[in-house]
Amino acid sequence: MILDLADPENPRMAANLPLKNSVVGPPVNVAIDPTNKIALVADSIDVTKEGDTLRWGPDNKVYVIDLKADPPSSPEP
Repeated sequence: MILDLADPENPRMAANLPLKNSVVGPPVNVAIDPTNKIALVADSIDVTKEGDTLRWGPDNKVYVIDLKADPPSSPEP
């Protein structure tokens, strides 16, 4: 979910992008460039199923989000 914080007292949802991302791992996986044109979202953990077991391992996907698009968008990694 991308929030528009132009009015911090009344944030609004600007876009909801279907990006694969894990809540496990470091909480520092989002960066916005100084011009506010793009955002980078790194997926740090990949969960795979082996039989009945879920295994966590490192992931290497980075999503580039065009923040100037209306609504903001991201191509597949």
